[in-house]
This record gives sequence, structure tokens and C-alpha cells, in this order.
Amino acid sequence: MQHLVHKENSSVCFALFFITIMSQNGIQQIIHEIEHEHKKWSTRRWSVAIACSCINFFIFSVFRSASVIYVALKDELNCSNAEASWPVTLASGVAALSCLGSGFLSHYFEKQRIVFTGIVVTSFAIAICYFANGLAFVIVFLGVVQGN
Repeated sequence: MQHLVHKENSSVCFALFFITIMSQNGIQQIIHEIEHEHKKWSTRRWSVAIACSCINFFIFSVFRSASVIYVALKDELNCSNAEASWPVTLASGVAALSCLGSGFLSHYFEKQRIVFTGIVVTSFAIAICYFANGLAFVIVFLGVVQGN
């Protein structure tokens, strides 16, 4: 009788030992996969943070320098006060509404692609305003495209 109890205990101990070893290997594999994913995503997180900083720089640079842009538009394009205020006003309005579009797009595209597209669009809109030959050009590119 004692022999049977010992056999049952040994098989139970072996089963527990096997489960423990397998679970430790499984846990180690899971930990390894988590560490690998963390390393992969940590570089992506920083790239998204830097890209968002660039977008904010381009968008808020227009708001911070609104008075300089206003005076430059009046001087360079010989327009009225009301006309010169349109690009900055539209940029702030479109920037406030663009969160709806980017939130919708985030369900269908990777966030990194959305952010990269935002960087390209905002920097292109500011750069193309260098070639502006009229107020309508500035309103479209600085007010609408850059604000978006």
C-alpha cells in the first residue's frame, strides 16, 4: 500500500515538475516576446513623439507669429486689414477641425503614416508660401492646407 502511495506521489510530483518547467519556459518565451515588442515599439514611440513635435512646431509657429505674418501680408500684398487676417484665422479654425479627420483616419491607417503625412503637408504648405503672388494663394496654402 505504501508503495502505491509513493508511486502516485511520484507521478503527481513529476506532473507538477513537468508543468512547472513548461510554464517557466512558456513564461520565459512570453517575457522574451514582450521585451522584443517593447524594444520595437519604443523606437516607434520616440519617432511619433518627435514627429508630433515637428507638426506642432509648424502649426503653432503660424499662431505665434500671427502679428508678423499680418504686417508682412499688408506690406507685401497691399491688402486691407480684414484680408490680411484671413490666412491666420483660417489656419487656426482648420487646425481645430483637423482632429476630427485625423481621429477618423487613425482607425484605418497606422498612426506613424498619419503623422508623417501631417509633417509633409504642413511643411510643404509653409514652404510653398514663399512663392506666393497673391493673397488667395496665401489663404489657400497657409490658411487651409497648413492648418489641416
